[in-house]
Amino acid sequence: MSGPADPELLEIARRALAEYELEAPVGIRPIRLINNAVFEVTTAAGRFALRVHRPGYRTAAQIRSELQFLRALADDLRGTPVSVPRPVARRDGELLGEGERCCDLLTWVEGRELKPTRGLGPRSAFLLGEALGRLHDFAQRFEPTAGFELPTWDAETMFSSASPFRPGPLEDFLAPDALELFREVAERTRAVFAELGPDTEQWGVIHKDYVLVNCRFRRTPAGWELGVLDFDDVGWGYYLDDVAPLVDNLADFSDSYRRLRRAFLAGYRSVRALPPSLERHLPTLMAARQAVVLTWLAAKRRRGETDLPLDRYAEYRVVAMRECLARR
Repeated sequence: MSGPADPELLEIARRALAEYELEAPVGIRPIRLINNAVFEVTTAAGRFALRVHRPGYRTAAQIRSELQFLRALADDLRGTPVSVPRPVARRDGELLGEGERCCDLLTWVEGRELKPTRGLGPRSAFLLGEALGRLHDFAQRFEPTAGFELPTWDAETMFSSASPFRPGPLEDFLAPDALELFREVAERTRAVFAELGPDTEQWGVIHKDYVLVNCRFRRTPAGWELGVLDFDDVGWGYYLDDVAPLVDNLADFSDSYRRLRRAFLAGYRSVRALPPSLERHLPTLMAARQAVVLTWLAAKRRRGETDLPLDRYAEYRVVAMRECLARR
């Protein structure tokens, strides 16, 4: 979502860029202003993405941990068809600038979004699954350093005022029937998570927003490559909860859903195990994804933000929750 940036945000971004060694000329333009403010930075050496973090969402320690994880993940993925943005160090060697707002700079990921109606077929769906499998495989091997801190996405934090989004009381945002459905999804999700248990095969650092809009495909002479973006919500959670949102994306395209779903899950299983018995939980976790978006919308309402038609978006998510629970 591009558009004119708030002059204050733009000035913060320009001051942040002054802390990096970038080859002139340096250009900057806003490309996304819904959550963190994201700016495209063009230089003589290439493009970058500058994030100006929204206040009140993540602590500096959490953002620093996210960048630590992202840098290690980028290193681990070298030589594979999958890539992620790599944090760029400032002149002082730090990955995060702390001032009026926390800011960081990431390498640019080339490519374009594909959809079933616009180029996404079984081969690229397989790569989507392979990429997520590689992210989870690394997360399972990742050894945090002392002080590593990320939010937790479990049944308590996903559906209550304890959410990292800080939505406030959900009864202040949802109509009674929608709130009843929301609570049903929360209970079903709690039961799924209880069954998965504390097994480290099932729990680790997850992307938490692995959807088509955050995946960029690029065709090369060697085949498709995939860049995964937007780690703003990365945290501790169940790997299966990271699989569900992309499956939910594919479910929007009924004509190709089954074959693309099979290809996506096959791609995931080409890297790490996903017991078939766990697939029965996907409809619940697809509904949980919709419910978590409702907490994000509630947080925007609580902060008085008007950049999105919140009531219309909420109505869509409530309908989607019902449709997910009806799936088999």
